Amino acid sequence: TQQGPYEGAFLYTRNKDDYDTNSGLRSKADAAAKKAGLEPSQFCAIDNACPTTGVTQAGASKDDLSKEKLEWADVFDLAEWFRPGTTAKKADFDPNKM
Repeated sequence: TQQGPYEGAFLYTRNKDDYDTNSGLRSKADAAAKKAGLEPSQFCAIDNACPTTGVTQAGASKDDLSKEKLEWADVFDLAEWFRPGTTAKKADFDPNKM
């Protein structure tokens, strides 16, 4: 990634505690990780849950709501930032006319 090399894996589950409570899932996931050369005992869980306090109904804090907002035109710049060369734009391209 642009933030540096990433060495690890993602495991998406339907429920937050599936990996911890479903031994069948855990053994299959661990076997797949080991096959890929990773050591599951070195993994750490990441909680991507949305905060429940100090946020608006949309999930953004009141401070964040006052900041500059992104527009469709920004999507292309973000794609280029994450992966340069991703978008090939014509000289007369105007994302505001999409």
